[in-house]
Amino acid sequence: MVLFLVILTIPKALNNTYVNIAQFTKFGYLFVDKDLEQSFRFIRDNTDKGSLILADPTFDYDRYSTFITAFAQRPMFVSGEKILKNHNVDISKRQFIRDNVFKGISFELIARDLLSNKIDYIFLWERDDNFAKKYEDFTDVSFNKSRVKILKISKSRLKDFVKTKLNY
Repeated sequence: MVLFLVILTIPKALNNTYVNIAQFTKFGYLFVDKDLEQSFRFIRDNTDKGSLILADPTFDYDRYSTFITAFAQRPMFVSGEKILKNHNVDISKRQFIRDNVFKGISFELIARDLLSNKIDYIFLWERDDNFAKKYEDFTDVSFNKSRVKILKISKSRLKDFVKTKLNY
């Protein structure tokens, strides 16, 4: 009798498992793709522990949680926005700075903000090469995969950029 009951429940358990796995893979939850995993390993292995990283606002995983911090073990300029807003933490200034960098509207503001906030790296998610080219005067591509690019900000070149191009 017990064996009969177990045999009857196996198809339902298998079906539920299949449906759950299909849902996770459909929405991208649960799995970290190779590009992300390699980028996090690169950050852990090739940056100082205090390096400050500015993440692309289109990378939704990091907007809802501290995703990059958890895997890369480095501080983020803005991370887990939804959590912080739910706890009434004012991050509007940092969001404004981040959005200005990624919109590329004012190089004067961008250069000053990158310097004054001591941002060391920019984490790009599914961006074309035009973004990196806009900032090539003071950044180097440190990591480059099909979906992820990491730009290292050269503080000396950024200071020179501010002095020469912006006449400061």
